[in-house]
Formats: sequence, C-alpha cells, structure tokens
Amino acid sequence: MAAVLLLVAAATAPAAGSPGGSVSLTLGASGALNATVAFTDPNGSALRYAMDGNFTPLVDALVTNATQRATILAQIATAESTPIIGAFFGNRDGTVEPSEVTLFESLIEQQVQLLPASSLTGGGGVGLVLDGAPPTSAHLDSVSFANATGPVSSSQPILVTSALSYQFTYGSGSHSLALTFNNSSTGLVPAGGEVSVTVSLTTPAATAVTGATGFNTTSVANDLWGLGPAHFSGTYDSSSGHPVSIAFGPAFPTAYVALGAAVAALVLLGALLLWRRRRRARR
Repeated sequence: MAAVLLLVAAATAPAAGSPGGSVSLTLGASGALNATVAFTDPNGSALRYAMDGNFTPLVDALVTNATQRATILAQIATAESTPIIGAFFGNRDGTVEPSEVTLFESLIEQQVQLLPASSLTGGGGVGLVLDGAPPTSAHLDSVSFANATGPVSSSQPILVTSALSYQFTYGSGSHSLALTFNNSSTGLVPAGGEVSVTVSLTTPAATAVTGATGFNTTSVANDLWGLGPAHFSGTYDSSSGHPVSIAFGPAFPTAYVALGAAVAALVLLGALLLWRRRRRARR
C-alpha cells in the first residue's frame, strides 16, 4: 500500500515542476482557496505503463536505489492482488484504454486521502503559504490525464490536471500568498532543470493586488470600482525552487467614494434649488 501511495504522490505532486505548468488559484473571503494545477509530462510512457498495470517503468524513473525499487514493486504486487484495490489496476495488455485511465484516476483520488498532509500542503511539487502560515487543511478533489490512451510504449506527452481545495486562516488587512515550486519532488523533471510556470490568482472581492516578487513577468487587473476581485497573472522560471509571492489588500473604495460624491452633489443641488424657490417666493 505504501508503494502505491508513493506513486500516487508522484503522479500528482510534480504539477508545477514540469515544463509548461500552470497554477490557477481562486481565494475566497473565508480563506478557502481552490487550485487547478496542470503540467505536461513530456514523455508519458512511464505513466501509460502504470495505467496499464505495469508500474516498473514508473518506479525506475522515480527511484534510484535498487533495494527500494524491489521493495516498492513487491508492495505494489501485494496491493494489486487485494480484492478491492486490485480492481483499479490495468490489465497489462500493452494498450491504455479509456477505462484504465478512469480507474487510474480513481485510484489516485481514493488513495491520496491516506497520504501525509505535507504531500498536499507543501511537501510535494507546489507549496502554498498565506501570511506565513500553511493551509489548515487540503483535499485533492480530482485528477485527470488527457491524451493518455494508446500503446504503453508511446512517448506522447500526457497532460495531468489536478483540482485541489485548501483552507487558510484569513483575516482583515493586507495579505501575502507565497508559492514554492519543488522541481525535484519526483524524477519526472531532473533536479536543477529549468521549469516554466504560469501562475494566476483571483483575490476576494474588494481587494487589490499591490505587488509581487520572484516573477519574470506580471499582469494585474484590479477592479476599477474597488468592489470586485483582483486578477493577477505571472510567469516563473527557476532551477532553484525559490518562492514567489503575491501581495494584496483592501481596495480603495472608489465606488463608495463616487457614490458619496454623487449623493453630496444631489444634496447640494437640492439645497440650491430650494434656496432659489424661497428667494423667488420672497419677491
């Protein structure tokens, strides 16, 4: 079982650590954050073998120690022979079928619940920290593998997309959301290899993005009236895994200021008209 969980983590954790990765984040005023993390495995053969039931190529790609490889493969064989978990393994016929992709996705979604919390809150490919604190909870909602069907020997890329839910402690005032990308969390990307990640963040309503650090390029769209959410987008390229951060806080209430000015103008206009009427009445 432990071996299956290791490979489950390997299939989902590298997310931002692969070329062409993207992280899309939406933060609510309650501190709930929804994340969609996508990456492309440039050579999908090892994953295809695993979906078809043969985990040896994936283990070989992730584990360098021969003793550990043998132990993991033995544990996987045991898991595959169990009545319940075994039903989620492929048929080893050399071809990945749509049903095997679905079973592999279900295996991950179920078994990831048994992983240590650090695998989703910072110990995997993407670490998230809000105002210096990690999330209080994290949950893998779904994982999908696109373009995975076909011969297991195919090296065609596979797009892996994970949807996750986080809960942070969130209060008033200014905030900073920091992200750490761990390139070497698995063997899918060589340690020290350059990666390219697109990060997008939608902040809670009535907030504005005030700055960002660690990004190559950034784009910010704050709500003109200060009532809606702000949208940030940035690109990140790194071989060091250093963190990047996005700062945001209460937006200037332009809408309320404009409304107040309009009300004041109407009051002034009403007072002026009333004064003119009274003046005419005196004549």
